[in-house]
Amino acid sequence: MRSTDGQGLDWPIEYKDIAPYYDKAEIFMGVCGAKENHPDLPDGDNFLPPVAFKCSDVAIKKAAEKAGLRAIRVRRAMLTKITTDTAIAIIAADARTAARRNPSTTRRSARSRR
Repeated sequence: MRSTDGQGLDWPIEYKDIAPYYDKAEIFMGVCGAKENHPDLPDGDNFLPPVAFKCSDVAIKKAAEKAGLRAIRVRRAMLTKITTDTAIAIIAADARTAARRNPSTTRRSARSRR
């Protein structure tokens, strides 16, 4: 970014301009994670509960702390809790999938229209 390092161009929009859309996407996808207060990963208000650490995650976290580094939980689209929003999205997606697999159940076939 030009304002930071003098190279390239600055983006014409900022995170605050698109934050509401991130919120909507996180709700729709069911993003799990935790508020980590990391400068490069803005914290949302819509995270589902984070996934539990695996054994390897615990080992990496301990090693990172020992080295003076910070390890944070991954954020991913994974349903760790079903909410009304995610349930509606799942039902809608199932209906669309069923309609694509068997179109004759949702509309008349070409033969029946003759």
